[in-house]
Amino acid sequence: MADLLWRVNAAKKVALVIVTHNHEIAARAGRVLELKGGTLSPRRQP
Repeated sequence: MADLLWRVNAAKKVALVIVTHNHEIAARAGRVLELKGGTLSPRRQP
C-alpha cells in the first residue's frame, strides 16, 4: 500500500501526509515531524 501512495505522490506531485509508528515507512519520507507533548517538531536523525 505504501508503494502505491508514493507512486501517486510522484505522479500527481501532491503532498502526502502519513501518520505512522513505522520507522521504515517514515524513513522514505522527505520530511518527518514528531508530535511530542502536543508540539510538532522536526525529527532528529539518530
